[in-house]
Amino acid sequence: MISSGGNVGYFAPMRSRCPHVSGLSLLFLSTLLTLMPLLPGQVRAQQSASQAFDEDIDALFNDGWSIFSAPAHFDSRDWLLTALTAGSTFAAYMIDDEVRSGVHEFTQDGWGIPLEVGEWYGSGIVSGGLGLGLIAASALNGDDDTRVAGRMVLQSLAYSITITEALKIITGRGRPETGEAKSAFHFFRKDGAHHSFPSGHTTAAFALSSTLSRRVGSTPLSIVLYALSTLTAIERIADDRHWFSDTVIGAVIGSAVGIAVVEFEEERERQTSEGVADRLMTHRPLLQYSITF
Repeated sequence: MISSGGNVGYFAPMRSRCPHVSGLSLLFLSTLLTLMPLLPGQVRAQQSASQAFDEDIDALFNDGWSIFSAPAHFDSRDWLLTALTAGSTFAAYMIDDEVRSGVHEFTQDGWGIPLEVGEWYGSGIVSGGLGLGLIAASALNGDDDTRVAGRMVLQSLAYSITITEALKIITGRGRPETGEAKSAFHFFRKDGAHHSFPSGHTTAAFALSSTLSRRVGSTPLSIVLYALSTLTAIERIADDRHWFSDTVIGAVIGSAVGIAVVEFEEERERQTSEGVADRLMTHRPLLQYSITF
C-alpha cells in the first residue's frame, strides 16, 4: 500500500517517534509467547507434523469459506446487525472532522511513545510475527494448543485484511493527509492516498486483540489488548492517515473476524471431544459472533 507519503503498508518499516519502541515490541512478543501455552480449553494429544499441517490447511479453507460466504446466508438478525454497523459508521462519519480536530489537540504533547506503540501494534509485522512465532514455539515444546493459537492469529489477520483491502479499493476514500474533504470517495482507485476506508492498521489490531482475548479468556489481558487496539485507532487519526469512521469500521471487521475464527475452532474442539467423526463444522453466519466483543 503506497501513497504520496511513502511506504506505509502493514508490513512496511514504521516511522520512529522514539527509540524505545523496538525494545517494547520484543518484550510484548516475548510475554505473549510465554502466556500462550497457558491457553484454557481442551488438551490436545500431540500430533505428527503431517497431521497438524492437514488440520491447519482444512481450518484455513473451511473457516475462510464460512467467513467470505457469510452474507449469502444472512437471516433477519444478521441483516439487523449489518444495519447497526452501517448506522454506527455513518454516525462516526458525521463527526469525522470534529474527532480529527479533537485528537490532534489531545495528542499534541507527551504522546510520542503511546502513538508509536499504537502504530506498531496495528502493523502486520506484529500479528504475522506473533502467529509464526507461536507456531515455531509449538514445534519446540510439542504443544498443539500453541500451534492452533498461532494459526488463528494468522487466519484472523489474513481474512480481515482481505476484506479491508477490497473495501479500500472499492470506496477509494481520500486520506485526511491529502487535504480532501471527508466526503471524497473516488471509487476503484488503486493509489494508497485513496485507500482510507477502512483503516487496515485498526482492522489488524482488533483482529489480533479479539482473537487472543477470546482464546485466552483473561479479563486483565483483554483490557491490555483492547487498549493497544484503541491506541492504534487514535494513532491513525492523529497521524492523518485515517478518519474516525475508517477506524470504526476497521474495528468492527477485525473484531468480528477474530471472534468468528475462535468460535469455529471451539466448535471443532467440541466435536472432537464428543467423538464426532466429521470434524468439519456446519456453516454459521459471521455476524452472529460480532455482538460478543
